[in-house]
Amino acid sequence: MQRQLKGRAWIALSLFAAGSSIYHIWTGVFGQPEAYLHRVIHVTFMFGISLMAYPILKNRDTEKIPWYDGLILLFWLTSMGYIFYHYEWISEHIGHVDTFAVYEKVLAFGAIAVVLECCRRVIGWPLMALAALVVVYAFAGPWLPWLFYHLGYSASLVVDNQYFLPDGLFGLPTGISATFIFLFIVFGAFLEKSGFGQFTIDFATAVAGQFRGGPAKVAVLSSGLMGSISGSSTANAVITGSFTIPMMKKIGFKAHVAAAVEAAASTGGLIMPPVMASVGFLMAEYTGIPYVRIMKLIVLPAVLYFLSVGIMVHIYSVKEKIPTVPKEELPDLKKIVKERGYLALPLLILIYLLVAGYSPGYAVVRCIGGILIVCWVWALMQVIIAMTKKPARMSVREIYVVWKRENRMGLRRIWDSLVQGSLQATIVAVAIITSGIMVGIFDLTGVAVKFSGLLVDFAGGSLFLALVFIMLTSIVLGMGLPLSSAYIIQVGIAIPALITMMKSIGLPAQILVPQAHLFVIFFSAFSAITPPTAPTSYAAAAIARSPIMPTAIEAMKLALPAFLLPFMFVVDPSLLLIGSAGKVTLGVVFALGGVVSMAIAIQNYAFVPLDPVKRFLFFAAGIGLIGPTLYWHIPGAIVAGGLFLLLWSRYRREGLEKASL
Repeated sequence: MQRQLKGRAWIALSLFAAGSSIYHIWTGVFGQPEAYLHRVIHVTFMFGISLMAYPILKNRDTEKIPWYDGLILLFWLTSMGYIFYHYEWISEHIGHVDTFAVYEKVLAFGAIAVVLECCRRVIGWPLMALAALVVVYAFAGPWLPWLFYHLGYSASLVVDNQYFLPDGLFGLPTGISATFIFLFIVFGAFLEKSGFGQFTIDFATAVAGQFRGGPAKVAVLSSGLMGSISGSSTANAVITGSFTIPMMKKIGFKAHVAAAVEAAASTGGLIMPPVMASVGFLMAEYTGIPYVRIMKLIVLPAVLYFLSVGIMVHIYSVKEKIPTVPKEELPDLKKIVKERGYLALPLLILIYLLVAGYSPGYAVVRCIGGILIVCWVWALMQVIIAMTKKPARMSVREIYVVWKRENRMGLRRIWDSLVQGSLQATIVAVAIITSGIMVGIFDLTGVAVKFSGLLVDFAGGSLFLALVFIMLTSIVLGMGLPLSSAYIIQVGIAIPALITMMKSIGLPAQILVPQAHLFVIFFSAFSAITPPTAPTSYAAAAIARSPIMPTAIEAMKLALPAFLLPFMFVVDPSLLLIGSAGKVTLGVVFALGGVVSMAIAIQNYAFVPLDPVKRFLFFAAGIGLIGPTLYWHIPGAIVAGGLFLLLWSRYRREGLEKASL
């Protein structure tokens, strides 16, 4: 829980946070210092903010920064300052020093301890405990059995790995956080302060609110729009859920179902371009695949995920006879687009720049400036329109009133965006940098290679078993870790094993890497709604005032058809837009058919409630449609299509009123 600082303490934190944002934007415009130094500056800012913004215990010292945190901050700045002071020596002698002085070891291990403590405060115990165990593992190898055995490493070697090399604390994950992720989160803060968040909610309400169970479909659409830039499923659930959950409850949704719809929809935002909860930038750096190509690969599965949740919501609404929202309570779509449609321009420009081939850092910095320009130009246009409509000359005060009313990005909001963007980025950065410590130790000890080989042996040559093992690993790791951390850990452990298994069955080499990485990303994201932790479900349940576990179970149920999509795109890359237009179209049709069949089986409804035999057949048909080959697809399509037509014709013939799907 973040401190609610006041007075001088808040001023100090605000200046530090805004300074961090200004530094990163400056480097995005004018270029960065040398990579290692840039990472050190980034880490200095992020953990300095963490020590100032988060208390050592919840509900303690929430309005001020206590003396002991001041001392820790002083040590932290000293440790980072040592790197700056001796940077030339470090860059010249890097990797050539066998032993370090005692004070250097104190500075290095002290910095690691500060990182772990900040991780505990900001992220929680699971990631901190895992990282601490990995650090201990670097020394404890000689006393460990079997897979975990190694000869052990000296303190100087660990210090070199974590502190004096562009590895560990200042490794590749930290570089990605400093170069791309921070800027995209600041962009999201500027976009939110401009009013884009409320615009997406109102736009989604106007578009989807008129249909049966409209507020639930509003939740799906608005969460997809917000999630594409927010980067956090929990934050997404809180922002959009505060509006959609009461609406759903008002028209007849049970509290836990309303919360589950929002949780399931918000989780989809983690895989929705252009931001993809920052994990796309990590994947681009680890794989060498351009970021725009990663967006292209994942866009169809992401859209299918939201369609899957939307179909589940629709069938539930029909089954439970949920009404539509009265038309007079819906906002006017034309008015929304006319008055606030310009707020979407920066996001559209960002997508255009990325597709046009510009680097993510270049594109996002220009779009941060674009938000200001768009808002100021709009306000100026409104002033000019007001001046032309008024017969008499407008006074300076009247002009200022119009400007202030129409300009959504005044100086105060710009400052708030800089501060809040840095505070939000700190949460992601702390998780990524802590994960970087583990990656550094994994590389040092070679345990990742051993684990990968063990996973292949356990699978016994079966790709399906390997996929199930990695799915479970991804979900379990994701339960206690942020998406970015869960992914980083598996880059060196689970993903190589999956690629090895895919090679063994003869899949084309050029598609193995994106399939394996996206498979892990999907299931790591799903952990946000998978019990027992399910943080996104918890956040939605708090808004709905519903029981936590029923909410989490219902959210997982709503997303269940989409759980099969990663299995499908591993064996059939057409869902990743790989292949001919005809093959991609066929793959999409089968995937949609499979999602609908699974949704009917899970909701147990197609025009009327199903008997157990028909429910089982729909479920089996869904698996067939999302299966690996045409030998699965065609029987699945025949069974699902035949059942659907049978039920439709029978109940139409019997004259049931309002029998629909």
